[in-house]
Amino acid sequence: MKTTDHFLLLLCILFPPMLPAKAAPDPDRGVQFFEGTWSEALNAAEASGKLIFVDVYTDWCPPCKRMNKEVLPLPEVGESYNTSFINYKLDAEKGDGIALAKQYEVAAYPTYLYLDAQGNLLHRAVGYFGAQAFIAHAERALASASDAQNLRRLESAFNNGQRDPAFLRSYIVKMNELGISNSQAINTYFEALPLSTLTQPDELAFLGEHINSMHNLALVFLLDHYHLLDAEQQRKLAPRLFGVLTDGAAEALAAYRPFDVKQALAFSEQLLPHLGERQQQRFLRLSLMHHVSVRDTAGVKRWGKALVDSIMTIPPDSVKAEDNRRYQAVTESFLSEAQDSTSIKGFEADKPFLVNTYTRELVSFLYEAANAYDTALADDDPALREAWAWMMRCDELMPNERFAAAANRIRARIHAK
Repeated sequence: MKTTDHFLLLLCILFPPMLPAKAAPDPDRGVQFFEGTWSEALNAAEASGKLIFVDVYTDWCPPCKRMNKEVLPLPEVGESYNTSFINYKLDAEKGDGIALAKQYEVAAYPTYLYLDAQGNLLHRAVGYFGAQAFIAHAERALASASDAQNLRRLESAFNNGQRDPAFLRSYIVKMNELGISNSQAINTYFEALPLSTLTQPDELAFLGEHINSMHNLALVFLLDHYHLLDAEQQRKLAPRLFGVLTDGAAEALAAYRPFDVKQALAFSEQLLPHLGERQQQRFLRLSLMHHVSVRDTAGVKRWGKALVDSIMTIPPDSVKAEDNRRYQAVTESFLSEAQDSTSIKGFEADKPFLVNTYTRELVSFLYEAANAYDTALADDDPALREAWAWMMRCDELMPNERFAAAANRIRARIHAK
C-alpha cells in the first residue's frame, strides 16, 4: 500500500466523516398552532392567503400523543406547515370540536383536515405518520388547492367563450383529473374539430382517455370508430370506456330509461374481448337486470344462464381454497406487521366477512339469477327448475334461512302447475 493510502486510511479512522444529524424535536421550531376561535382561524387564513390545517384529536388517543411528541415538534415539519397553513388544534370531544368533527365526518383519531379559507375540504389523512409522510400530505393539500384555482380559471375562460382546441384539451384534462363531468367541454371540442382530425388515432385515444360520462356525442363517435385504433390502444382504453358505459347503464336502469340501458350495453358488449372476468360478470348482471325490468323472458333466460352456469360445476373444495387464498392475500401484510390493521377504519368489524369473499360472490350471482327467474317466468315455465337448483346451491355454499325459504317457494311454484 502506498504511503499516501496509509495516510488517508489513518485520517478516516481518526476523523470519521460527519454524517448529517437527524433533526431533534424542538417545540419552538415545530408546527405552531393558532390560538383563538375557529372563526378567527378562518379569518386569519383569509387574511394571510394560507390554507388551514386542523389536527382533530382526543385526550385519550395514543397516536395523537405520539404525533405531538415525535413529529409535530420537528423543525422540517414546522417549516412545511407554518409556511403554508394556519394550524389549528381541535379536541373532537369538547366545545366547537364536537360540531366540527361531526361536520367533517371524523370517525378516527387523529384525523388531519386540510381546508381552504372558506372551510372547504381539500384533503384528509388519518393516523400516525412519520415526518416525510406527514409533509407529503401537506403537499397533496397544496396541490389540491392549486387544482381548484386552476379549474376556476379554466371555467371562467370557457364561460367567456374561449374555444381554442388547445385550451379545450387543457380544460377537459383538468376536469377529468378532478373527477368532474367534462361532457360539455368534450362536446364543444368534438364539434369544433373537422372529421379528418377526429378520426386520427391520437385524437380518438385522447377522447377515450378523458371521456368520463355517457352523456356526450364523442363517446358514440369513438365507439363507432374504435377499429381505427391499434390493438394495444384498444386493449388499454377498453376497461376505462367499459366503466363509463356500465356506470351509465346502471344509472339509466335505476331511472328506468330502458333505451339508454340497451344502448350502453350494446356498446359495452363490443369491448368484452379486451376485458377480464370481473368486468364480464358486471356486464352479465346488468344485462340480466335490464331484461327483468323490460319483462323479456327470453333475455332473462339467456343472461341468467350465462351468469351462473359455470358456477354450478365448481367443486365445494375449490370454492373453499379460493376463499382461503383471498383471505391470505388480504391479511398477509397485517400478519407480517407491514401494516397496522387498527389504522384502517372498520377493518376489525369487516374481518369476519373476509374469510369467505369468493363464496359470497358466487352466492350473490346465483341468488340474483334465481330471483330474476322467479320474478320473470310463469309458473309453467320448465326453466323454473334451474332457478330452484341455483337457490339450492346458494343454501349449500352458505346455509341461510332466506335461501332455503326462497328455494321452497320456487319448488312450490313448480309443483303447483
